Amino acid sequence: MLPTTQLADRDIIEQKAFIIQAIETHLRGTITIDVLAGWALKAFHSLYSDDQDVIEQPEEDNDDADADAEQDTDETVIESVLDLLMFADTPEFALSPAQLTAAIADLKR
Repeated sequence: MLPTTQLADRDIIEQKAFIIQAIETHLRGTITIDVLAGWALKAFHSLYSDDQDVIEQPEEDNDDADADAEQDTDETVIESVLDLLMFADTPEFALSPAQLTAAIADLKR
């Protein structure tokens, strides 16, 4: 079973876990690549949906630049993996099991 596609209201760790779960579901043969690509498209768009009830908080001045950089890196990895998955159902962007496993490894870092 696939996890929810609503990633925007989840923390980074949950987002990564949901994406990993979706990929592993495909690798087990439970869902087709078409289903995984559709899931990834919805998940990607959920991250940027304008109808989210998100209240922007002012940024605080803190010296925690490393934590901010790590979150930016995590968000970039999530976006990159979802981008790969969204188009994996087209022949020119098809992903091998090894490439999907590598995407999981990237998410686990």
